[in-house]
Amino acid sequence: MTEQTQVKTTQAKYPSAFLFGGVAGMTLNLASRFGTFEPLSARPFSYLKLGLMFSAGFGYYDYWRRCAMQEVMVREQESRYYRDIKSLNNAVRYGEEDEISNLTDYLAGHTLRQ
Repeated sequence: MTEQTQVKTTQAKYPSAFLFGGVAGMTLNLASRFGTFEPLSARPFSYLKLGLMFSAGFGYYDYWRRCAMQEVMVREQESRYYRDIKSLNNAVRYGEEDEISNLTDYLAGHTLRQ
């Protein structure tokens, strides 16, 4: 009988900014209640209100930050592609066949086209 080992692969997940904002807002509200000695039942919906406000704020900031990072990465990839095309054009003009073949092999695996 052979033993089979099961390898469990975990996939990295992006943390939820909405959840973090909700927990941070509720914790801030709870801490301010304890600091002012106000009873916890005085305003029960303020926990939800502050939690939702923080969730919306953190969620929007995280969305904006990810969109900005994606735009930067796309621009960097485009500039790298045009730089490689420019070097290929220069290599063709000067007749360096070895550099051309190496560059075309590189571009075959690293272009923007999928």
